[in-house]
Amino acid sequence: FQGMADGDYLLSAEYASDAGEKFVSEPKRITVKDADVSGIELIVKPLASVAGVVLLEKSTAAECKEQRSVLFEESLVSLERNKKQVSKQEAGKKQQLELPYYDSPRVSPDSAGRFQLRNLADGQYEFNIWTIGKNWYLRSVRLPGPKDAPANDLARNLLTLKSGDRVTGLKVVITEGAASISGQVEL
Repeated sequence: FQGMADGDYLLSAEYASDAGEKFVSEPKRITVKDADVSGIELIVKPLASVAGVVLLEKSTAAECKEQRSVLFEESLVSLERNKKQVSKQEAGKKQQLELPYYDSPRVSPDSAGRFQLRNLADGQYEFNIWTIGKNWYLRSVRLPGPKDAPANDLARNLLTLKSGDRVTGLKVVITEGAASISGQVEL
């Protein structure tokens, strides 16, 4: 960069591959004061991704027999980054520099229920699943664990991602038979 005025700057690099995968560097604070600054090194790392499948579980209850079935494409899988996350290491720093914050990614599964969320920055994420059918509800979001370990229940726990993580095998189960509540608000 040429013609920079004296001051503090936050510098980061971003690269997008032809396949749509993003790579970003950790941001660096640079101070310009009465002289050129050179030798700055920014190392880009791939962002994380999460892939899995949505499974639809039909109910055998009599109330559900006449209900319209939902299509995978009528569902939406979304991850929302936990903005309140502060690690013990970050707590002592005056001002933590973060990777750029990207919008919460959202995708509709394909006709077989498969989905992939890409370009996720470091952090903790919460799953949000929506479906157009009012009688369907999210039963579970599970990530298989290592052999002889239970699956991680991501409907109740946050998913922690780091640069380059490739999380696969996620199973989202949407079940028919959701209850509803109705009433009246009185003033």
